[in-house]
Amino acid sequence: MTIIVGMTYARYNSEWSIRVSNATSLAVSHLSSQLTFLSGSIAGRNYANLVMPTTKENILNIPDLIFLEVKGVSDYQSQPIGVRYLVSSNQVWRTDVTDEEIEALQKSYDRIKGMMDGEDEGSKNKKLTYVLNKIENDLYGTTQSKILHDSSRLHWTKPNFSSSDSILKLEHNELHLKLPLRNKNGGEIWAVLDASKLNEFRAELISCLLKEALIALFVSMVLIYWVTLWIVSPLKHLSHSMKQDIEHIEQHRPVEIVRKDEIGDLARAYMSLIKKIKNQLKVLQLQTDTDPLTGLGSRYKYARYSESFLALSFSQGDHVGYLVCDIDNFKAYNDSYGHIEGDNTLTMVANAISDAVSGNDLACRLGGEEFIVLVRASCNAEVFAIAQRINSAVENLNILHVNNPPYKKVTISIGAVAIGPQCRSDSEFLDDILSKSFKQADISLYQCKANGRNTVICESYDSENQQAS
Repeated sequence: MTIIVGMTYARYNSEWSIRVSNATSLAVSHLSSQLTFLSGSIAGRNYANLVMPTTKENILNIPDLIFLEVKGVSDYQSQPIGVRYLVSSNQVWRTDVTDEEIEALQKSYDRIKGMMDGEDEGSKNKKLTYVLNKIENDLYGTTQSKILHDSSRLHWTKPNFSSSDSILKLEHNELHLKLPLRNKNGGEIWAVLDASKLNEFRAELISCLLKEALIALFVSMVLIYWVTLWIVSPLKHLSHSMKQDIEHIEQHRPVEIVRKDEIGDLARAYMSLIKKIKNQLKVLQLQTDTDPLTGLGSRYKYARYSESFLALSFSQGDHVGYLVCDIDNFKAYNDSYGHIEGDNTLTMVANAISDAVSGNDLACRLGGEEFIVLVRASCNAEVFAIAQRINSAVENLNILHVNNPPYKKVTISIGAVAIGPQCRSDSEFLDDILSKSFKQADISLYQCKANGRNTVICESYDSENQQAS
């Protein structure tokens, strides 16, 4: 739209300026044809030339002329002189007539008239008659000019030509021109021409340009719509796909992948990149979910799958055992046997825990010698039995640990919470159960340590008060 408006405005300015310039030049050429004659008449203060019928006809027949004023100073007597021509009334009159001039002509007329009354008919009387007729004509013309000048009311005023010799007033359909005279003492012509044709041309030009602009705008909108459908919309669709989680992108496979153009190439390259990223994410997720030392799940796997484990178990009506396991006196073991042996022992304990639970249970190393195990059971008693099985499996490894009296071998303490089936499975509710279960199991674990280690304490979870008891 900016381009269309800009080009339309530029074209309007160009064509309008050319039309106004041509109209002005044509008017100036018509006026210039009278310029030499008018300048000579002003120079000699020759009113007879300026008001004679042929001059008036030539002036008033200038195309589109409404009004003309010739004004200057004579070259020989340095007196002001001015004449106006009005086309609408087909009149011409002087503008410099004074009452003194009329009074002087009237006195001359009376004086000559008196001289003629005392003379017989003869050659002298004929000469006086000629002079009297001339004075009478001058008196009549001067008087009429005075009357016309005083009574004529022009519908326009002379504009200020300080910056230009032509001024266009479209609101009044007027074109004002100023031309300098060529006589010695100078003067000027002020002409007012009818500019209605220019206004008509301007209206036609605006109408034509508006139609062309609307057509161009319609074509542009069609092109924009086509570009939007063919280019912009597919790119936005791909952009929207890129903003989704990487796991959901394959489900929303972009339709642009079947295109044969550059967008199709982009979509295929994008999907190829997504596949590579997903494969790498699977490898990274597997590495992240697995504790590199023990092979059990990592704490990240616990954080990611613990809620879904509870939700699935509760949906199937199972109980859940929340077990916090800790190897007894493991720091002393590391101090006595070294960290390499400590790592070996952690691996063996992890294997024992893994063997003691089913493949559907969630066993994770929380950090150091601490493990969290989530197991599915049919009742609270089975939770306790699984915890006891883990405890016995570790003790039966018979790993020497002289600094773990009185057992002298590696043992494990377990704090457990047995959680009955729950009816809710929203994330906030499950997170609350996990948080409270960990706190209760951790308290039980410390109680096991206080009771001499290598023991299991299992308590039930109160579903009504949302507290362990």
